[in-house]
Amino acid sequence: MFKFFKKIIFIYFLLLFCIGTLSAKEPFLAILNGVYSNGMLRFSYDNFGFFCKPYGISVLEDIYGDKRLPKNCTDELNLFYRQSPLLKYFSLNNLHLKQTYHLEYKNNSCLVYSNGKKTLSELLVEEGLATKQKYLDDKEFNYKLDNAQKRAIFRNKGLHKNTILRNCMLYF
Repeated sequence: MFKFFKKIIFIYFLLLFCIGTLSAKEPFLAILNGVYSNGMLRFSYDNFGFFCKPYGISVLEDIYGDKRLPKNCTDELNLFYRQSPLLKYFSLNNLHLKQTYHLEYKNNSCLVYSNGKKTLSELLVEEGLATKQKYLDDKEFNYKLDNAQKRAIFRNKGLHKNTILRNCMLYF
């Protein structure tokens, strides 16, 4: 009788371990094929290409094409990028084409680990090129983005030095 229960317990823990490992969302490696904007990247994984948006943030480029925003938001964004053109290509300057990056796929977005343990989302928020999404359920990542946003506000970077852009990003 004891041997029978021992086998059942062993099978139970084996199944529990297998299910836990099969459903784990671990980072995978993908090759960067293109950077279209700070908020749109193209990767490939096993000859399958896919587009990826940084997880948990709204980038400044989201202002383009949004009908609910006043026209001065788009004009102010164009002026902002004319004054500092390198920021428009921030993702392209920090990521390298045809290089492999660790990705985690979450909620139709990607966590792209671009600088050690820092993600592209954190870097964009820290440079003031994006804001944290209002209703983000991920507690750990929410904390990281809050800290990055506080650093951007303290250093007066990106959209935080422009009142109009800051007010435009409140819609997202």
